[in-house]
Amino acid sequence: MVNGDIVFPKFTLYHVAFVTRSLEEGMDSLRRTYGNPEFFVQRQAPIQTPNGMAYVDFALADLNGFKVEVIEPTGGHDGIYREALPQEIGATRFHHVASAIQSQQDWDQVCETIANHQLATPIGGSAETEQGTFNYVYVDMRRQLGHYLEFVYIS
Repeated sequence: MVNGDIVFPKFTLYHVAFVTRSLEEGMDSLRRTYGNPEFFVQRQAPIQTPNGMAYVDFALADLNGFKVEVIEPTGGHDGIYREALPQEIGATRFHHVASAIQSQQDWDQVCETIANHQLATPIGGSAETEQGTFNYVYVDMRRQLGHYLEFVYIS
């Protein structure tokens, strides 16, 4: 920590995420913008929030090693996504930047930074995957940066 600044460990940018009222139309908008990439689609994905489970449909596309995500909130405690929705059905709005953490030490530093600065984390949890435990947390950096930061770490 330098003069009270919020300093996270080194990370690799993983994806940028947008929210939309219609996943299909949101994907079409991003296809037109990013040269027609193929999307991996997940329906009714559960996302842990402090108030309970949120559900979203999301699509992720690879753009030469960098990913773009579009998210449609579909139920439960999905207010973190709904609050940013554009009025137009097919429009998208920027929501967050996701960053991959490369080591347990750096993940621990992310957690310590959150605790030391009492940063709000409206989403966070872990899930078992074929690659290992997928840990994730959204940090509310809207006041400082204008958007959320998501950190992910596979242990």
